Amino acid sequence: MASPFFPRKPASRRWASRLTLELIVIVIVKIAALSLLWWVAFAPYPKPARGHDAIERLLAPTATPSIHESTP
Repeated sequence: MASPFFPRKPASRRWASRLTLELIVIVIVKIAALSLLWWVAFAPYPKPARGHDAIERLLAPTATPSIHESTP
């Protein structure tokens, strides 16, 4: 018999809390799987240079004309 001070949770309430727990676990597992995939597949590759000299080299005009420039 249920006490008036401590009513039992209805079945729908228990179902919702279990669903919430399952969804949280699924999200945590997905984040862990994507992190592992990143560490295995992408982390071993070297990072491109991002210093001032490297950016200047990439953005500076070249001394030789490109094949797209037409010279008559």
